[in-house]
Amino acid sequence: MAHAKVSNVLVVEDEPRVRRLVSKALRRSGFVVLEAEDGEAALRLFGVHAPDIALLLTDVVMPGMNGPELAASLSRSHPGLKVIFISGSGDAERSARRSAAAGAAHISKPFTPAALAGIVEGVLGT
Repeated sequence: MAHAKVSNVLVVEDEPRVRRLVSKALRRSGFVVLEAEDGEAALRLFGVHAPDIALLLTDVVMPGMNGPELAASLSRSHPGLKVIFISGSGDAERSARRSAAAGAAHISKPFTPAALAGIVEGVLGT
């Protein structure tokens, strides 16, 4: 489904295959996607594209900076940034749910492209 208003999503996922699948699903749903393989790359991309990014979609567990740390860092400079955490393990899921309780959404692996698009649309209000 194409959106009347295009929303840019920053996808941060350290597993290349998962990152490609998530990005492809979002593009097919009409979103513009920026991809980063880790927190540091996400910070660099956000520094250039911040005004255009409507949503941070990040894995919880990543080498170096994890998803909740990344979201906290970006939210300090952009308090209205919407966030969805992706998790796959029990510990990551508990961490994501705590962050979700603080205002971020959460989706657990594995998920379908339709479920992903649905949660993104819901968070963005599209």
